[in-house]
This record gives sequence, C-alpha cells and structure tokens, in this order.
Amino acid sequence: MTWQRNLQSLMWLTAVVCLTMLTSCQCENTNSQALKIGVMLDVGERSYDIRALEWAKENINKEGILGSQSIELVYYNSDSAISVAALAREVGDNEDILGVIGPGKSSELKAVSRAFKKAEKALISPVSTASKFFRVYQGEGFLWRTTQADVAQVESMLLAAVEAEASKVALLTDFSEYGDTFFDFFGFFAAE
Repeated sequence: MTWQRNLQSLMWLTAVVCLTMLTSCQCENTNSQALKIGVMLDVGERSYDIRALEWAKENINKEGILGSQSIELVYYNSDSAISVAALAREVGDNEDILGVIGPGKSSELKAVSRAFKKAEKALISPVSTASKFFRVYQGEGFLWRTTQADVAQVESMLLAAVEAEASKVALLTDFSEYGDTFFDFFGFFAAE
C-alpha cells in the first residue's frame, strides 16, 4: 500500500508541475482565451489515470492563478503506435495548443519529438526515463521530463551490488529506447 500512495502522490505532483510549466510560458493568446494543453498519454497500448491532470487544471482555474485565463486540456488518442508521428504533426500544427504532456512510452517519445521541435512547442514527458532523447535534444529547450533518467537507476543498482560485496553483476534488458539506457551505462558504471 505504501508504494501505491507514493505513486499516487507522484502523479499529483507531476500533474501540477506539468501544467505549471506549460502555462507559465510566454504565449500569444489573448486574455479571454483558454490556454490549451494537449495530452497524449492514451496513445498506443497503455492507458494512464488522468485524474491528477484534471485535479491540477481545476485547482489552477479555481484559484485564478492565471488571472482571467483558464487551462483547457485537449486529449488526443491513437489506436496504434504507427500513427503516433502523424498525430504529433497534427497536434504540432494546431496553433491553439501551447504544448503537450506525453506520450507515455519512450518509443512514442521518439516518434513525436521531431514534430514538436519543429513546431517549437513544449513537450513534457511525465513517464519516459530513457536518456537517449534528452541527450539528443539537450539545450533545445522544448523537451522536458518530470522523472529521473534510468542512468540513476543503473548507478543505484551497481552501488547496491558494491555494498553487498558482489563479485559479479549481470544485466538483462531489451534492445529498445527504454533498454538502451541500461545497456549504454551499465558497463561504464560497472568499470568505475
């Protein structure tokens, strides 16, 4: 139960951080328009609990944090990961959308990053822990994450092995955007 409470707390915090980051940007919307933020979390095969986003939106709007403007979340869905790039271009071309929260997987982040960079829109990844994209787009200013990279997990695993005085360590991972971070950094940290 403790891990579930921690996960739920993290979801609430992530929602507030994401909405605050996107709405604090300088935008050209007039004061009477709602600030529209795209949400691409239900893309592909995963489904996410979006209650934290709705809660954050309602509280920000209720408290009048943005003056007379309000936040509107615009949800986007896709039936397959194949159409994620097309969906990203569509959302990127929509001038009413300030930025996007999502997508929910590292492979989907790969498919959408270029479109949001081209559109100069903020892309906040609340769940992707792969390091690859954040290294590729480092300094571009459009790609943000709310979670720590898997590099920290690799380091923590190996530190635990050192503390346990393990003489050998092994790593099992898949060869995907997610697994690449573990594969890329495991040898580096093990050698140190």
